[in-house]
Amino acid sequence: MSDTLPDVKLLGVEYQDIYDATGITPSTHIAIQNKRSVAVYVQVSPNKPNSSSTDGYLLLPNKVCVVVGTISKVWAMGRSTISVQIVEDAA
Repeated sequence: MSDTLPDVKLLGVEYQDIYDATGITPSTHIAIQNKRSVAVYVQVSPNKPNSSSTDGYLLLPNKVCVVVGTISKVWAMGRSTISVQIVEDAA
C-alpha cells in the first residue's frame, strides 16, 4: 500500500485535475473516495470538461471509484472533499 496522500478539496466551481492536485503521475491507477454528503462528478478525459457537464461517473457520498486502464487525465467536480490514493498492482 502506498503512503496516504492529503485530501483534495473540491470547490464545485469547475473540474479539477486530480493528478495535478495530488502530484500523482498521470496514467497511474487511482482510487477516489467521496468523503462528504454530496455527489461528485468524475470524468476521464485529456481535456478539461465544461463546468456544466454531468457526463462520466457520479460518485455518491462515502463511495469509492477505481480508475484503471489507459488514463489521460482524471477530472472531478463537486463541493466536497475526496481522498485519492494510488492503486498498486496486487502481485
